[in-house]
Amino acid sequence: MFSNRIRRFALIILLAGILMSLCACTAPDRPSPLDVSTTVDVVGDEDTQPTEAPAVQDNRETENPSESIADEEAEAVDLNWLRDKYAQADMSAYENIGDSVDGAHFVEMTTGEFLEERKAEKTFVVVFSHAGCPQCQGAIPVLGQFAKENDLTVAYIDTRKNPEWRSNKDIDNYDEIAYELGYYFAKDEDGSPHMYVPHVFFIKDGEVVFEHLGAGATYDGSGNPLNEEQIKQQFDLYLSGVEAMLQP
Repeated sequence: MFSNRIRRFALIILLAGILMSLCACTAPDRPSPLDVSTTVDVVGDEDTQPTEAPAVQDNRETENPSESIADEEAEAVDLNWLRDKYAQADMSAYENIGDSVDGAHFVEMTTGEFLEERKAEKTFVVVFSHAGCPQCQGAIPVLGQFAKENDLTVAYIDTRKNPEWRSNKDIDNYDEIAYELGYYFAKDEDGSPHMYVPHVFFIKDGEVVFEHLGAGATYDGSGNPLNEEQIKQQFDLYLSGVEAMLQP
């Protein structure tokens, strides 16, 4: 009798052992609490991030931050070749220029020279202006400050260089200039283009890529210096012009 019980008990133990073995073979692997490499990340929850994240390639680490597209273009485009070819302009008639602007950033250019440089497909900045214009008294010092801070040379065409020029339409080669740039000029009552100043043109390979007339919409035309906000607005416009020149 006891012999039968022993056999049954042994059989139960044997079956239990077989079942345990089968469960061990089919159970999924569970990560060890110390195995952080298998921890599941939860987006936005930093507590679930592994203590040592896998290396991720970051292209920014291999780039030289100083070599931007604009810098590369600037190296290819010489914006100061005017200094070697033209004489420094006399900007002393502009009352608000002062000592903050280096006069070397303006060079004197005639209308004939302007037309020649365009035909030669040169890249440069040119401004038509004269010191008797209140808007010019406000804008030219700001343009000069921008040129100084950005190491830029500006060709200056004085539309009152000749005392006989009583109007901007009296300047030499006006008809040809109006033909070349008239699209950007205001129109008289008869529809003919009329140059107003100060008008700055950003020219790339002989073509106008950006232009700006005046000292800003909020300037009162008094001839007094622009305020900080107006200066910033002008700087932003001039910067847009330079960026347009540097585009491939």
